[in-house]
This record gives sequence, C-alpha cells and structure tokens, in this order.
Amino acid sequence: MIVNPINYKTSSIKIKMKYQERISQSQDQKNVQELSFKVEEAQHQLAADELATKKSLVQSKAQLEAAKACVPFDTQSVISLQLKVESLEDGLKRISALKEELF
Repeated sequence: MIVNPINYKTSSIKIKMKYQERISQSQDQKNVQELSFKVEEAQHQLAADELATKKSLVQSKAQLEAAKACVPFDTQSVISLQLKVESLEDGLKRISALKEELF
C-alpha cells in the first residue's frame, strides 16, 4: 500500500490557486510538494522492482524444474538456477524489509 506522508492526493484533488497565490507561495511550500512527489515516485519504483523480482522468480523456478528434467542432465545448470532462485527470494525479502523501514 502506497501512503503519501503529507496526505496530498495528487490524482483525486485538483488544487485551484489564483495567480497571486501561486507566485506568493513560499519556496518551502514548493519544496514540500516536490518532496511529496519524490517520495511517491520512490514508492512506485520499489513496487515496480518487487513486481519485476517476483516475475523473474517465477520464471527461474520454471527453468529450474525444466533443468531437473533435462536429458542429458546438466548439474551446473541446475546449481546455477538454484542459486538464482535463492538470490531472487532473498531479494524479495530485502525489498519487503525496505518497504517496512522506509514507508
């Protein structure tokens, strides 16, 4: 779940400001808005990385199962795929930990 830290919903709320309000907005206010967008972008990037890792994990598990049934049997290929699956599983755990820590 992606949560915006300052409760600023960019997609559902349209901010109506007059020209004078826009030009008199302090730099801190502008920085807070920009920071909010950067946080949201980081959350989306983390979610995209998690999805890509899950997809790669499913594909690698399928490749591992296929490698176990290969004739002739290739030990190195099986071991390499096992290591890849373990690495991807570890990556998912790390992504989950980052989500908890940062967001």
